Amino acid sequence: MDNTLGILKYAMEMERQGQRFYEKYKDDVENENAKKVFASLAKVEDDHYQILKKHYDGLSENKNWSSEDIDLSGGEDIFENTFKEEEDKMTEKNLNSSFSDMTIMRMAYLIENDFANYYRQAIEKTDNEQAKNLLKTLAEWEDKHREYFYKEFKSYMQDSWFDQSFAPF
Repeated sequence: MDNTLGILKYAMEMERQGQRFYEKYKDDVENENAKKVFASLAKVEDDHYQILKKHYDGLSENKNWSSEDIDLSGGEDIFENTFKEEEDKMTEKNLNSSFSDMTIMRMAYLIENDFANYYRQAIEKTDNEQAKNLLKTLAEWEDKHREYFYKEFKSYMQDSWFDQSFAPF
């Protein structure tokens, strides 16, 4: 159980740092639609934190997995809905905003990649089946975030290549 508590505590800090990242950079990205996606992800990361905290508190206080039944089935609705609304609009880029936004998108991609990898590795380090299920779900959610940011990063990069009449392929 101590290992599971450590995993959950570290995951909580990761999610809190992710929330802070999105809250900070939602004001730094120039693309208005990216701002909405970042604001949505700040909320999603807080939701992840709250889920982890409930289970951490349950394990640390009474040595049991959270007695609250947490429904994970709709956990990505906030992000998915915002993403679908903003996906087509994200192509409204210009060269000036592309370079700074591209860097921020790359950082977001790396953060989500690290989160997904951590959750997958943590699954192997706990014997708690409930924790394994939670970590698997979180890894899948972070994979979706990572895929989104990778797609956006590539789009920004290719747009900047085309704007410069450069095509490395």
